[in-house]
Amino acid sequence: MVTEAKSSFAHKKEYGARARWADRVFRYNYIGDLVARLVKRNDLPLQVELHPGSQCGPLRCSYCYSRQQVLHDGLMTIDHYSKLLDDLVDNPPFIELSGIGSDPLSYPDFHKLLKLIKRKGFSFGIHTKGLLLNRELIELLNSEHSEESYITIGVDSANADTYNRLHGLLPNSSVYNRVRENIVSLYTEKLRRHSSLKINLAYLLFVNTSSKKDITEFIQTFRDYADVIRFSIPQVPNVADPKGYLNRTETDRVLRLLGKYADDRITVLNFTESTHDEAFEFCWAQRFNATIDKAGNVFPCPQVALKDYLGLSWGNITEHPFWDIWNSDKRKKMQEMPVRDMKCRVCDRKDESINKELNELLDSDRFVLNSKR
Repeated sequence: MVTEAKSSFAHKKEYGARARWADRVFRYNYIGDLVARLVKRNDLPLQVELHPGSQCGPLRCSYCYSRQQVLHDGLMTIDHYSKLLDDLVDNPPFIELSGIGSDPLSYPDFHKLLKLIKRKGFSFGIHTKGLLLNRELIELLNSEHSEESYITIGVDSANADTYNRLHGLLPNSSVYNRVRENIVSLYTEKLRRHSSLKINLAYLLFVNTSSKKDITEFIQTFRDYADVIRFSIPQVPNVADPKGYLNRTETDRVLRLLGKYADDRITVLNFTESTHDEAFEFCWAQRFNATIDKAGNVFPCPQVALKDYLGLSWGNITEHPFWDIWNSDKRKKMQEMPVRDMKCRVCDRKDESINKELNELLDSDRFVLNSKR
């Protein structure tokens, strides 16, 4: 009887082991395998983000995401940018013009830079506060073919009083009126030239900007001068006092209110969570992007294009061609490095979403076969 019991137990143990093995086989993640192969095979940047500017003019936004961060010394020349674009033109990525703690339009030769980008046939996106738009730039933006290209102007306020408080300006500042005039001029020129440039206006929702009156006034003021008006719950900065940010109850109220306005021109980014997700292990987003700061340092993402994170730079455009940097051993090693070892800043929403979804899809517990990254 004891022998039979032991035999039965051993049989059940063996059967259980086989069942677990079979379960692992039949749970093989075919989609994960396909995505992993595609991601690993990708060796071209889908987007190159340029941060050419040095400052934001008079704006000192209370919600600035780069507070207490320092830009690297130095400034790329227009010749450096011309060589960079020549290197990229055979495998053209999307060119993003933005900045961390700076407006790209503050670059002294921005008009020449944009002219180069358009002449060499790149699609582009610009993120700016719109204050530094001038007639020359407005005409250039709407000239020639601009398929897939856009400009996003962050306004965030429905009137001058709120704008001045939110952007750290004196009460009698005329900046808001100048920004509004620039937006009207930009859209009017778009219509006159039948340009395909997409003009987006961005509005971050804080406690003091999210009343029904504020939202209605903003829509009434700008609806006829934008292709898309985008409202969004702001991402809490990495180093900031979250005072003035919406709590969950206030967020729900604002989203219900905005739901009444949503149409083909009014859109809402429904981010109801302000906390960051740092649970993922690997940064997959860096495989698709490169960010180049004003001094020519090439980084894996825009969040670390700062002096304090120079150790994460793959190289410098003023010293080496882009493809030498992209194919460098340092970049390849960083791709396989866990995020905790990179010691970088918290991701922005776009990269965080990419990393979260891909890490879940390629999770080693589900991605049983060929799971080595």
